[in-house]
Amino acid sequence: MDADDAAARRAARAAWPVRLCRRDEEPEEYVGTTVAQRLAAVWEITTQVWGIAGLPMPTYDRSTTPVRLCRRDEAGS
Repeated sequence: MDADDAAARRAARAAWPVRLCRRDEEPEEYVGTTVAQRLAAVWEITTQVWGIAGLPMPTYDRSTTPVRLCRRDEAGS
């Protein structure tokens, strides 16, 4: 990925509807649900999206999960 692609991807993510809140200040839609219930909902959505995409669910284990660690203090982050 070149620098232009990375910049474009960062710009696109800047518009994502993300909220940061303290645990004791959770949004109203989370009140009355447990963390386990929220994770179950995310898992359901994840399996549906992979199915819609027509792709097989990844089967790699955690130690081989394709990730990249980006620290805020690194240049370009």
